[in-house]
Amino acid sequence: LEEPALSIQVLKLILQPLVENALYHGIKPKGEKGHITVAAKVEKDFLILSVADDGVGMSPERLGKITTPPSKAQNNSFGLWGTIERLRIFYGVEDILRIETAVGKGTIITIHIPLKG
Repeated sequence: LEEPALSIQVLKLILQPLVENALYHGIKPKGEKGHITVAAKVEKDFLILSVADDGVGMSPERLGKITTPPSKAQNNSFGLWGTIERLRIFYGVEDILRIETAVGKGTIITIHIPLKG
């Protein structure tokens, strides 16, 4: 955690579901020890929060399913979708979260929180 980021307050419980997903969907299926890194820094007018794991990663198809709004017909990650929606509504930003992933390489989820206001 970089020093300038330590004093910035954010919406509560935004990192918990991301870390939980990293553990249960990234590291655990790997069947061996792994690493989860949580980071925070300030860049320009944004607080950048990230959760990275070196787990199993996701295919483009899986990524598309979990970033699509949940419906009764789909088996989506409601925890992730709920977190994304809370962030969008609270901070008023549509493109607030980015996911980088590849099968066998892990996943990095980055949140860009505007510091204005």
